[in-house]
Amino acid sequence: MDLTELHARLSAVAEAGSRSAGLVMKDAEAAKILRVLEYGSVAGQRPWPHPGEKTTLATDPETGAQVVVSAAAPQGFIRVRVGQIAQEMREAVARQSGWLDAAQTEAHLARAVALSARGARTLICEGVATLSPELAEKIEVAAE
Repeated sequence: MDLTELHARLSAVAEAGSRSAGLVMKDAEAAKILRVLEYGSVAGQRPWPHPGEKTTLATDPETGAQVVVSAAAPQGFIRVRVGQIAQEMREAVARQSGWLDAAQTEAHLARAVALSARGARTLICEGVATLSPELAEKIEVAAE
């Protein structure tokens, strides 16, 4: 392979389409509950300003604002696992692949994103399931 061919291959790899995945809820009500458990409630929306037995008032360390958070996970089910989720993503991307082939690179990145999203779902569901097994069952992976 000469430098011209190497340049062409690297350019094709650089143009490989982006991949993303996210966690979604099967229904809107479950999504509201999960957002409150993770981030607290929005002023004027339940359970604001009177937390129920599974919630507590706390101070957001980033903004200093008072928020309602889950007593079971005051730092959030997702936030406390960000480092672990990121490490799993790095490991999935670092696995061996045919990096000079654009199609192989695209397929590899798609697999890495899907694997990471499923791992993130598992971690989050483990935390949420202690509070609500029904809620954990409503979390799904959505990939683009």
